[in-house]
Amino acid sequence: MPDDEKILTLKELCKVLRVHPTTMYKAARQGQIPSFRIGNEWRFRRDAIVQWMTERTTQSSQIRKVAHAGRNGGTVGTS
Repeated sequence: MPDDEKILTLKELCKVLRVHPTTMYKAARQGQIPSFRIGNEWRFRRDAIVQWMTERTTQSSQIRKVAHAGRNGGTVGTS
């Protein structure tokens, strides 16, 4: 299986993201992170997690730009 199609267990994902398993269980149950279940076990596609992290990082960056522009009375550029 190519590395980008790797399936991660909850424990593996927690190690990669450095978060507590309870945090990941909650995010998976609430649909906040791409995941699926096999029986009662959660699984995560590595490529979907990488895309999710990229999207979240981009959104955070855009929010910071808007907040910064608002504090300084400026406009947000599209650079």
